[in-house]
Amino acid sequence: MEAAAERELASRFDGFFDGFDEPAESSGRGMRKLVSDLGLDRCPDPDWADLVVAAVDAGAARLLTRLEHADPEVRRMVTHALEWCWNDARQIVPVLLDRLVVEPDPSTRVGILLAVAHLIATLPPGAGERTALERELTANLERAEPVLRFGAALGWVEHLLKPGDPVPAGVMDALAATVETGGPAYEALWGDGWDFALHAAVSALHGRPADQLSLLLRTSEQPQLPRGFTVQAGTVLSDSFTRDGQRRNGHERVTPLIEVLGRLAANTDEPTPERVEAARHLANLPESAARPAADMLATLLADPVADLREYAAHALARAGDHRCVPALREIIGRDQLPLGIEHLVSGMRAHAAELLPTVARRLAAVPPVEVIFLAGRRTTVRGGLRHYEDGLVSGVASWGRDAISLAPELRRILGLYQAEQARCGDRLPPDYYPLAHAVALLRGTLPGSPRSAPPPAE
Repeated sequence: MEAAAERELASRFDGFFDGFDEPAESSGRGMRKLVSDLGLDRCPDPDWADLVVAAVDAGAARLLTRLEHADPEVRRMVTHALEWCWNDARQIVPVLLDRLVVEPDPSTRVGILLAVAHLIATLPPGAGERTALERELTANLERAEPVLRFGAALGWVEHLLKPGDPVPAGVMDALAATVETGGPAYEALWGDGWDFALHAAVSALHGRPADQLSLLLRTSEQPQLPRGFTVQAGTVLSDSFTRDGQRRNGHERVTPLIEVLGRLAANTDEPTPERVEAARHLANLPESAARPAADMLATLLADPVADLREYAAHALARAGDHRCVPALREIIGRDQLPLGIEHLVSGMRAHAAELLPTVARRLAAVPPVEVIFLAGRRTTVRGGLRHYEDGLVSGVASWGRDAISLAPELRRILGLYQAEQARCGDRLPPDYYPLAHAVALLRGTLPGSPRSAPPPAE
């Protein structure tokens, strides 16, 4: 294998499919089958990249003969190997294009187009030979078969699109139109469950946020959302904001995508996991970014699915929407608080005045704490903060002076833990977690502590 090809292969796939565990088992099995068919059964390392190198080193001529193999699994793996035969690109591409005409397996056809695009990219830019081959690849964008259109479009954006160049309209049209109908063949090329077609397309458009957004919005208009849509939408939304929650330039463009996720979360005809995922992404948006979906989120406050109610309440709280208050009261008053209560409560500060009575009632019900000593130097703790109430206290700390009325109850609970520390004395180490953690948390939450201080003025 050419040194440059081997370096790129290693950078992309080193450790890829290591051990061939699910969800890549079928691809691992296929590549092992190809390597065995080439007479290389003793390949010492099961790493995907090493197996591809071994297959490539068997020679392009031997690989090309396997395009006639009776097993489509082997033919799919041949395309994975041929795309790295850079030294023989001029000889391989015409053979692959000829094979495309007669190849019956849809996944192998996608693999052929991806390999063609990758091999064309290794030819000198502007050369007449490369231009002619690019035209042949581009012709597949107009084919009637979704598999051909998707393979050609994905191959173009993955391998032939130069940094800074706009995505050709025909390429984007084909990608958006066929990600759902042609994409499954791509997914089977790698092994079902390993990679979704939409993820591959969005990843290929890395560094092009406007194009990523355009692709997602166009696919959202299709009768059925492609697999993995909510995950990719969440990624694009997250990338629209910096780590500290500040909005990047051009963030207004994502407003339509926020509305799409709002409609998805509110649509009871959609699968519950997809609805929950959409609501979760909206709840994780900083500041008031979820406001365009506020009306749709409000419909979830009475949804029978608890996760949907919680995420909707969280998103509305951060958006400053008063409709969240009854739901937030219900969440805080539950016997079992949700696992993410700290993150949830931290977004409620705008509604602190209306929520403080509910928080105060819960804190007032915290009973005395007692360490029970069991046989074998084991212990258990009875009473005190329970069911993620420590997360509630930690979240309230972010309210700053807005939570000052809770100070008496927080001091009372702190006293309960300190009294139990004194009672146990030397029977417990000073850093005994159930007591030491609660004491540190409560001290840090009380007015005057650094954690409870208000944020600095901007």
